[in-house]
Amino acid sequence: MQEKIAIVTDVNAGLDQLPKEKVEGIFVLRSAVSFEGTYYIDGIEITIDEFYRKLKSSTEVPKTAAPTMMDHYNLFNKLIEEQYTDVIITPISNKLSQIGNTFVKLWEEEYKDKINVYQVDTKCATYLQGYFSVRAKEMVQQGFCVKDIVTELERMSNSFTAFFVVDDLKYLVKNGRLSGAKGWIGSILKIKPILTFDDEGRIIPFEKIKTYTAAVKKAIQILDEKIQKVDKIKLIIIHSLRYDLAKEYYDIFKEKYKDKLIEEIDSHLITPAVACHVGCGVFGVGFFEMK
Repeated sequence: MQEKIAIVTDVNAGLDQLPKEKVEGIFVLRSAVSFEGTYYIDGIEITIDEFYRKLKSSTEVPKTAAPTMMDHYNLFNKLIEEQYTDVIITPISNKLSQIGNTFVKLWEEEYKDKINVYQVDTKCATYLQGYFSVRAKEMVQQGFCVKDIVTELERMSNSFTAFFVVDDLKYLVKNGRLSGAKGWIGSILKIKPILTFDDEGRIIPFEKIKTYTAAVKKAIQILDEKIQKVDKIKLIIIHSLRYDLAKEYYDIFKEKYKDKLIEEIDSHLITPAVACHVGCGVFGVGFFEMK
């Protein structure tokens, strides 16, 4: 039987900001975000601009709710109805959410005889995560088989580097998304550390810096040292309302790495479901080593 491959991700990947033709056909599980007890489905009941207006004016740390079991059931039934033989899911890091594991568990319990499922733990979030599904779609269109696509995505999950600076760490601390800071948690809200993802996809402190500007410059320096060691890269800028830095470094990177970039640099706002956990003022850069 000829393969018909579906690509599934979740709203944390930030695909809503991409051109329709780039993401058309990718299935997205959607989380909800809440302010003062009112929940909104990310990208459906609240736009990214509306979310950030609320985030800037709110004194509370907003919450998130993962896709419901009914969302999972509805998606599986849709894929089967449309006669997909295989599904590749590229969820937010399994160390940050159970979305991917929930999907696989449901498949193992109820859908295993109807469709094949492959989960690739992206070990990241935002459009770093989103690029996995975009790349998978490209490979489907190019005629690659499901196992070759999964192999490439697994390679990507083990060959990316990202650093980011958060302006207000209370969001990560309160939501329990920051690992490895136990030894200096008492002073963490007074500094601007460089953060990164560890090998398993946790968000961890990389280096303690006293000021935001110094932290950004140091993060870029460290990233550059790593980029200089590889030949081809996919470069991604993510931020939460730091348009100034995103534009400044987009121009710098476009010229500096013109011989290494496989395509145009992506620069995106952090999607609401992730921004709930990091707040405004985040600036980050990551790259995948490409073949």
